Amino acid sequence: MLKQIFFFFLLFTSLLQATPTLQISSNTTQVEDFELEYFIDETQALTLQEVSKQKFQKASNKKSYGMFKDALWVRFKLHNQTDITQHLFIHNKHGYVANNIDFYELSNNKLSNSETISLKNNEEASKKMYGIDAIFRLSLAPYETKTLYIKNTMTIMQFPYFAVYDAIHSKKELTHTNTLPLIFFGILIALALYHATLFISTRHKEYIYYTLYLMSAVIWESYISGIQAINLGAYNTPSHDYILLIVVCIPLFTALFTKVILDTKNKYPKENIYLNSILLFSFLVFALSIFSLVLALSVTSILFVYMFFIMFIVTYRIYRSGNEMALFLLVANTVFSILLLITNLYYLGVLEYTPFVFNAAIIGMIIESLILSFLLSYKIKLLQESEIEKTKALVTEVKKSREKDKIMFQQSKMASMGEMIENIAHQWRQPLSQINSSVLLIDDYMYQNNLVNSDVEKELSDIEKLTTYMSQTIDSFRNFFDKNKKSSSFSLNALLNSSLLLFKEFTRSEKIIVQFHAVQDFTYYGLKDELQQVIVILLNNAKDVLLERNITNATIKMTLNHSDTHYIIEISDNAGGIKEELLHKIFEPYMTTKHKSQGTGLGLYISKLIIEGNMLGHLTAGNNPDGAYFTIELPIDKEK
Repeated sequence: MLKQIFFFFLLFTSLLQATPTLQISSNTTQVEDFELEYFIDETQALTLQEVSKQKFQKASNKKSYGMFKDALWVRFKLHNQTDITQHLFIHNKHGYVANNIDFYELSNNKLSNSETISLKNNEEASKKMYGIDAIFRLSLAPYETKTLYIKNTMTIMQFPYFAVYDAIHSKKELTHTNTLPLIFFGILIALALYHATLFISTRHKEYIYYTLYLMSAVIWESYISGIQAINLGAYNTPSHDYILLIVVCIPLFTALFTKVILDTKNKYPKENIYLNSILLFSFLVFALSIFSLVLALSVTSILFVYMFFIMFIVTYRIYRSGNEMALFLLVANTVFSILLLITNLYYLGVLEYTPFVFNAAIIGMIIESLILSFLLSYKIKLLQESEIEKTKALVTEVKKSREKDKIMFQQSKMASMGEMIENIAHQWRQPLSQINSSVLLIDDYMYQNNLVNSDVEKELSDIEKLTTYMSQTIDSFRNFFDKNKKSSSFSLNALLNSSLLLFKEFTRSEKIIVQFHAVQDFTYYGLKDELQQVIVILLNNAKDVLLERNITNATIKMTLNHSDTHYIIEISDNAGGIKEELLHKIFEPYMTTKHKSQGTGLGLYISKLIIEGNMLGHLTAGNNPDGAYFTIELPIDKEK
């Protein structure tokens, strides 16, 4: 009885110690999750024969083994359960970050085949690597078992990822494109180019620091995610090892950006010292790399922890002091630190591999970049609001002065407004161009990949229409201050119809009834684009008040008529009308009943200038029993 118990104990122990065996039971093989054994060779000098006698430990094939430079050996068996020969392909899907990968195939404990892939030379690596994958081919005769040893040597981190495929699945895997990182990098590059352009035009330091931060992130993540290997054939050669140091630039430029955007040098001297410590730490890592790149990269993880800690303290203290912009940095820093921690826990071997865990760092970087981009826009908005407040104060003073001073101020105000509109046009032109470029790229991608989707194509077409209209609107406002504007003949009926189409595109999600009636078509000689801009402003004002007051059966009516001397366009709504005390003020500059985030009070003011100053007509407003109406009268003697 004791002998039987001892026998079963030995059998159970031997099964626990047995090398994991992957069973090949059909012609179709696609295995990415399986068990293997690993051994860490700290000497980096053991031979295959010496390693085979060492004690291996069991692990998942997607396991990360932490940050070290030692050689990693993995071992597993493959057994053919079928009666036909199986041709298999062993992929190391993270082979692009290795220094060397050695494959050893053993049959009946004898070496039957081996292959070494060295990535220390780009030309040699390009011949043996398949994008980011290092591949070893082997064949299994019917019912044959083979043992596979793989030696993986990396510079700083060990995170190989193995998979076993048949020929068909191997080819599919090599032709598969991971579009998610490409989309992420496209966003980062677009943001970088846009803000680089802003720096060139404004010379504001925050733009260049933000751009350099983005480019550092692009270079680092394109390397670590394999995009450089796939598209540039750049592998982990000694000359490319120093590319890894670009990661040190991320905390460096983050600190510089924060110093400028929050003006810590002048406003927060204590916090400025904290940020300077990040800069000092970064330069020390660069200096350390002269003596030991591996040690410098290891210290970089400490640099990031220090950066997140200091950034949290600085942004929290400044936010508590009343600076709202610090809140954006606080949130961005927190989100990025959490997601970067997730990826680092994988590198350290704490978390198992998943696509999210592996890409969490770049997702965090994208979120942080978008928040920082919004912060820059928010700062511009604050500056614009400050300028508007200053202008309001000037208007108040001018009203108290003599009529001559009012005229002089009006001329100065028009010049300032022209400059402001010119700046706005410059700021928006690049994003509009990038949006159109993105639409073309998406359309081209769908065409090349035979992806037909009428809904997507319609949305792309709508985007092009809206960006075209926005571009035309920008030109209209820029041309508003041009004394040499050119008039042309055009159909009033067609212009009003096109204005309604644009308006409906903007409000297709809102339940607003729009009615248009014209007694006949009229040809008018005047400023077409500026008149259309006025029509859209009046329609949008009517829409806003209908939505604000939550009107049931919300309706906008537009009519085209004429008298003996004028063409008459009337736009009315059923929103209840304009308060009598405000009716005589609505065409004054900066007069608005909306929240400051929804309007500037310039729309009706500019509309009146266009109609009465540039087109010699009249723009008036009033109330009827249902709501408000606006009447545009254009002199018939302008027709040619």
